[in-house]
Amino acid sequence: MLVDMVKEYGLILWLKIAALWQRRPPFAWNTDTRETIVLVPGLHESFWFLGRIGNALHRMGFHIVIGLQQVGTEPVAQLADELVVRLQSVAGPVILLGHSKGCLIIKYALFKYPLFAAKVDKVVSISAPFGGSHRAKWLGPKQRELVPGSALLSELNQASGLNHLFLNLYPRFDNHIIPKSSLILAGAKNVEVAVNGHTRILHDDATVTAIGEFLENTKKGGS
Repeated sequence: MLVDMVKEYGLILWLKIAALWQRRPPFAWNTDTRETIVLVPGLHESFWFLGRIGNALHRMGFHIVIGLQQVGTEPVAQLADELVVRLQSVAGPVILLGHSKGCLIIKYALFKYPLFAAKVDKVVSISAPFGGSHRAKWLGPKQRELVPGSALLSELNQASGLNHLFLNLYPRFDNHIIPKSSLILAGAKNVEVAVNGHTRILHDDATVTAIGEFLENTKKGGS
């Protein structure tokens, strides 16, 4: 486990450094002809945290769009508003893919904006704190909405009508989301990936494979 955590925080450091020069998505992401996939990163992340997955989906022929360039400490509701505005010009159907806090932003947007939700075909959530995390108590007052039992999370958990759209991926051990039960989304297709680390799951081959299979089923009209 110690080795895994060294790799985890090493990856986070590398991605933050890489994001300093990777400020724009690769041009090729915008040239594909299959369904549009919208990437939404997590707390203190740029879109490049999802870069490996974006590259893999590009190779599958999907059109990749950045929903939010980066996510900070702003309230989930505010970021959801920004996401919906940015995607107004993107024609549906679309597939949403988020990591960590980005998944809550997606779920809030689906809940609050029915017209936006109507053009969403599928959702992929990765390491999502649907039930909150006790670690959020250490992140300052702006992140209290991520603590288990918060008003925001209670509202989102009651809004379960679209949970069947989700492929919900989570690691075997998540160093940021405590308790582990918070990673489960009722009504979704929940899949544990055999990797340790809140961020390492983004660079695991099994994650890309699971997403690819899910999207191929989408293409065929499956679930």
